[in-house]
Amino acid sequence: MKITRGVDDKGAIGARCVACHRDENNDTGVPGAPHWQLAPLSMGWQGLSVGELCTVLKDPKLNGNRTLADLIKHMDEDKLVLWGWGPGKDIDGKDREPVPIPHAEFVGLLKAWATIDGACP
Repeated sequence: MKITRGVDDKGAIGARCVACHRDENNDTGVPGAPHWQLAPLSMGWQGLSVGELCTVLKDPKLNGNRTLADLIKHMDEDKLVLWGWGPGKDIDGKDREPVPIPHAEFVGLLKAWATIDGACP
């Protein structure tokens, strides 16, 4: 479909994310969650080592200006993040793979990490 990011990560003019993506998945397989958009390029984690990812997660300039407490709240409550644990079906009607760790366990690990000040390897 040649969809592009756009300057604000919400699609190009004339092809905004909200043109197809709504507050929840729809029956055609188009995914949805509140404030659907691409993650900013600064949150691109592919190819990072564990130490690099740790550093990026803690850097307010790269994580949406969040403290560790804010980051935990974001990962625990944000409906767009939570979509990863309930991604629904794709356009072909097949179940999408959810995040491979239970959400409560994931948040528990984040909280444990925060108790050691987000120490990085």
